[in-house]
Amino acid sequence: MPACAGPGDGAGRDRGDALQAHVPAPKASPGGAAGDREAAEDRGFREVGRAVRTIVLLRYLSDPQLREQITRATNKAEAYNGYTKWLHFGGDGYPRSRDPELQEKAVKFLDLMANSVFSTTVDMADTLRTMAARGWELNFDDIAALSPYRRDNVLRFGDYDTALLHIPPSPYDSALNLRADEG
Repeated sequence: MPACAGPGDGAGRDRGDALQAHVPAPKASPGGAAGDREAAEDRGFREVGRAVRTIVLLRYLSDPQLREQITRATNKAEAYNGYTKWLHFGGDGYPRSRDPELQEKAVKFLDLMANSVFSTTVDMADTLRTMAARGWELNFDDIAALSPYRRDNVLRFGDYDTALLHIPPSPYDSALNLRADEG
């Protein structure tokens, strides 16, 4: 059998050759109902989609540069997903609610936090470069202690001063002095 068989010998269909894909013509019903026409269009688009996917798959298999490009993009996306999972705390990154709106908010917040940490890291690096260019002596141990994302001893509302907790507050004056009362 020749390497490129003709359309009449059935070899193209057995190989799944995208170049010889046959898209069947939509069959019209005698009544010509709109539903039949839409179903035929759906079948036509499905067949075109199959042909396009087959062509893309054949390009992927035959082009090493395309495979390398797709692999790099996939690795970059997976690295970002791993980074956001590392940033996520509580519940090991799993949503706690089944409410789609809350899940969407959680994903958006996590993406915002990831971008914020990334931006802070870039700003810190730029600041350190500027300091070094201006002649500051940078200690590697001090730089190693820097972090754009604090994970230990996080205080959501700032530092708490507990030294003055034993002192009672001054009495509350509930009188409301208005100008009309003064006259």
